[in-house]
Amino acid sequence: MEDLTELLVLTSIALPEWELHGLSVGVVVGMQVEDPIAAARLIDELRPGLCVPSRLTELCTSVHNQVCATDLSFHPLLPDDEMPIETRLEALGEWVGAFLEGFGALKHPDNEQIDEALADFGEISKVDSNVENTPDAESSYIDVVEFVRVGTMLIHGIVQQDKD
Repeated sequence: MEDLTELLVLTSIALPEWELHGLSVGVVVGMQVEDPIAAARLIDELRPGLCVPSRLTELCTSVHNQVCATDLSFHPLLPDDEMPIETRLEALGEWVGAFLEGFGALKHPDNEQIDEALADFGEISKVDSNVENTPDAESSYIDVVEFVRVGTMLIHGIVQQDKD
């Protein structure tokens, strides 16, 4: 995960790492074939001038490997637990919003499960970051991040099944 974070920092000129990660995961998940060059081009079109083009292909390859990991170790890249809950919630909303933008830029299969997950992601992207830092807020945050993690892998699996 440290290598991915470093790569995101090196790739982004003006985007928070979590936004670039969400966007690149959305693009990679939405593609039916692994094509890091096409994914990099699309990200550059969606965020013109905000990323180092020469690093985008490497980033897309890394994201693809992360999403396709057989050990299901994929996780949205978000600020660590030492950051205030407000900051982490805002980043989660940005990650999900960027994911939706990247995924939505591609044609994807008409599938009820995908549609439901995307609708839920749409609601999550509107998260209110003005919450008190309580154990309940922390627990809810962890649950939502896990929902996003699993939902992302579900969407990826459906897209991959549809290509066959």
